[in-house]
Amino acid sequence: MDKYKRKRALILAAVALLILAAVFLPKRMVTHNEDRAKRAQGMIAIINGALKRFHEDKGKYPTTQEGLELLTKIPDYSNRPYLNGLPMDPWGTPFQYRSPGIGNTESYQLWSFGADKKPGGDGKNADIHAIPGE
Repeated sequence: MDKYKRKRALILAAVALLILAAVFLPKRMVTHNEDRAKRAQGMIAIINGALKRFHEDKGKYPTTQEGLELLTKIPDYSNRPYLNGLPMDPWGTPFQYRSPGIGNTESYQLWSFGADKKPGGDGKNADIHAIPGE
């Protein structure tokens, strides 16, 4: 009888843990994805700042071919680069960059593909775009 009660108590404890996990884990996962999106926006703001400084110094943005890597090189007129290395987005994917931008040939486009690491998407999979100059 004692073995039966112990087994039953373990099963009840496991069921209780599963119920708690079903209630609280989805909310934590949503919060984690929101945190990653906010981190991506912060990283984009840092890259935007470097692009703005580059534009102020050079009168242009790096071309798509030059890429964001140009911001990591030390220019002749300075003793430090615009960025100390290129960050990856919070999902481990390089930020995407295009200059001139589509629809705005005087500026650029900078974005992260988001959680799904593919163009487009909705919700947590939505791309995260920069607003040039901010």
